[in-house]
Amino acid sequence: MESASFDGVFCLDALGYLPATALTEAFRFLKPGGSLLGRESFRGIPEAAGKHFRRRAGAAGFEFTGCFDASAGVRRSLLQRSSAASFVLGLPAFIRDRLKETLFLDGSERLRLWQSGGMCFVIATFRRPNRGRGGAGLNHWKAMLCCLLFERLCSVRPSCNDPRLPLDKLTRRQN
Repeated sequence: MESASFDGVFCLDALGYLPATALTEAFRFLKPGGSLLGRESFRGIPEAAGKHFRRRAGAAGFEFTGCFDASAGVRRSLLQRSSAASFVLGLPAFIRDRLKETLFLDGSERLRLWQSGGMCFVIATFRRPNRGRGGAGLNHWKAMLCCLLFERLCSVRPSCNDPRLPLDKLTRRQN
């Protein structure tokens, strides 16, 4: 892939699993001013997620532009869906126990973490700095627009298999 060839990168639930070299590679193929937008589940509180992603962004050469807490909408969605998967009860125990964690069902450790606030869901935004140029490519307001479009897309796809969707709010909004 050519260097400096993309305005933006959208990364879904992968930033926590990718090695540091993957972020360095994303930096390489983003144009100056380009943004990386990551949607992530994080074990801990949103403030800790922000610190974690700020460190990772800096190590790869990115400017950290924000970490937005979207946990409330995800938590609400998980709680609504956790009791809705009664089909799992008819499966053999070894499959049922595995699906319980995967689907965040009642009694699962992952659902307990969400209920207790032990997990959060964030949108992290990084920007490749402009070197010697004014202005920005896919800047912060465009990254926020991507969040809003993602929210709309998810809210019209009720058949989506991702148990954390649809999300009600992906950005902080002022009332």
